[in-house]
Amino acid sequence: MLPHVLERFDHIWELLGQPPPIEDDKRRHSRRLSAKDADLLRATGVVSLATPSKTRGWVIPFTVVEERESGWRRRMIAWPRAKNAHDVYEARLPLQHVAYYLDAVGDDIATTVDLKASFFQVELPPAWRSLYRFRDTRGTLLELTRLPMGYVASPEVMQLLVMAVAGHPDVVRKEFANPQTVRTDVWTDNIRLSGNATVIQAAQAALTITAQQANVTIGDQQWLARRYTFLGVVYNHTTKTVALASKFTRKCAEAPPHAHMTVADLEVFISRAFFASAVLDIPMINYYFLLKLTRRHLSALNRGLCKLGDGSALSPSVTKLAESLHARIIQNLPRCIRPVESTPISILATDASEHGWGAVFLPPCGPQLVVGGRWTSPPPPPSSSCKPRHAPCTSLTGRWRHTFVAPASTCMLIIPR
Repeated sequence: MLPHVLERFDHIWELLGQPPPIEDDKRRHSRRLSAKDADLLRATGVVSLATPSKTRGWVIPFTVVEERESGWRRRMIAWPRAKNAHDVYEARLPLQHVAYYLDAVGDDIATTVDLKASFFQVELPPAWRSLYRFRDTRGTLLELTRLPMGYVASPEVMQLLVMAVAGHPDVVRKEFANPQTVRTDVWTDNIRLSGNATVIQAAQAALTITAQQANVTIGDQQWLARRYTFLGVVYNHTTKTVALASKFTRKCAEAPPHAHMTVADLEVFISRAFFASAVLDIPMINYYFLLKLTRRHLSALNRGLCKLGDGSALSPSVTKLAESLHARIIQNLPRCIRPVESTPISILATDASEHGWGAVFLPPCGPQLVVGGRWTSPPPPPSSSCKPRHAPCTSLTGRWRHTFVAPASTCMLIIPR
C-alpha cells in the first residue's frame, strides 16, 4: 500500500481492538443466535467457543438471507452497538454515486470479480475476539473470529484490502498498480476491470496471482465479458447501453399499489427511483411534487409525528405521478451512454408558502438532494410573491452551502404555490 493509505488502514484497523464501554447484563443477553446458525458458523470457523479470558464487549447477532446471482446466501451480522456508538470514526470510503460507473460501458471489454464471503476472509487477532461475544439460544458463550459485518469501520477495512488486491492505483505502489489504460472500480468486495482485451487479460492475471498469494477466495466472476451485472446495473459493451438488473426491477414490481403505500413503502420506492433515474436518465424534475410530498412525510417521521406503518395518503395527482414513474422504471429501456458533448445542467426546483420552503437539487451526476423546512431568521419579505424568490436563497445559504456550486449553465426553476 501507499504510505498514506497504509497509515489510514492501520488507524481504522486498531479501532477494531479498542474496548467499548461496559454494558449491563440485560443488554448483553437481549438477543441470541439460533443454535442451528451457531453450529453452522462454528463449522466454518466464523465463530468459536469463547476462551477463558474476560469478556470485554458484546455484539447483537442475527442472520439475513440475500439473493446473489449464484443463489441465496445467509449472512451473519454482528452488531457491536456500544462500540459503534463509542468509537470516534469518520468514514473515508472512496465509493462513488452509481452514475460515476456507467461510462465504463464505452470500453471494449470488462472482467468482474466478487469475493466470496469477503468479511469472513479477514481474521481477527485472538486478543481482540473477546470484544465481539454473544450467546446462542442454548446459552453457549461464543466469540467472533472474523471481521464483524456490522461494525462501523469494517466496510472501509474491506474496501482498502480489496482495492489493494485489485491493484487500484490510488492504494498500491506504482509497481503493483494496474496501468492507466485499465479502469479499476471497486465497491467493497466487488471488482471490475475494464479496457481493451489485451490489457484486461494482463490485469486479471495479476489479480489472480495477488489473490492466491493473499489467500483470497474469489466467488462469482466473469472474465473478459461484454455483458454483465455490476452494482445492480446490466452493462452491454457491444451496444454501449446500461439497464437495471432484473433483480432490481422485480423488487420494484413487487411494490404495493401507490394509493395504499405506507410511509415505509414510499421511502423505499423513492430510494429505488433515485437509483433508477441515474441509470436510465429519468428526469426526476417531472416528479417534483412526489418528491416534495415524500420529504414532508420523512420530515414528520423524523420528528415523531408519524410512524413507518402510517398511510402515505397520496393525492390522486401525486398517485398518478408515482404510477408514471413506476411504469418508467419497470419498462427499463436500455440507455445508450455517450460522451458528454455539452456542459451538464443542474436543476434547483423550489417552492414556498406562508409556513415554510422546500427545494430539490438534481445534479447531472451524483446524489440528488431533497430539503426544506420552516422559515427561520431572517424572515422572508411580507409579500407572498417574494417567498418563492427567497426559497432558493435559503436552500443555497443553508443546507447546501457546502455542497452546491452552480456552474454557468445552472437552470433554476421557481415553482410557487
